[in-house]
Amino acid sequence: MQYGTALAEEVTGDDAVLSSELMTWKEGSNERRTIIGSGGTGGDAAFSGAAARYADFAIFGNVVMLCEGTDSAHSLERCRALIAAVQGAD
Repeated sequence: MQYGTALAEEVTGDDAVLSSELMTWKEGSNERRTIIGSGGTGGDAAFSGAAARYADFAIFGNVVMLCEGTDSAHSLERCRALIAAVQGAD
């Protein structure tokens, strides 16, 4: 877990490393980023940068799970739901 946790910390949250040149874990770097913008459409849409797709991570058994969401609480709730589904909980 010590290696997986460090990698997950590096690519999650507001302080995530987004540059593939600076990342330790380079594979899949594009999939771990999301584009942020004004939300407009067509000519009104404005690209304002990139953010981490995964706001947090969870550890389930010996698996480090990247949790997708807009913030830590949202991300962890999604991981909780996935863990509950895997365990067969309602």
